[in-house]
Amino acid sequence: MEMMNLNAAARSYQANVAVLKRYQQVVETSLELLK
Repeated sequence: MEMMNLNAAARSYQANVAVLKRYQQVVETSLELLK
């Protein structure tokens, strides 16, 4: 059971990291457009 929780936590962490990277790209692109 503990391993399942760790796997779920790792997956959600990876998903959050992917979202943050995507968000960062969008912000950087927006800043470039505003220049």
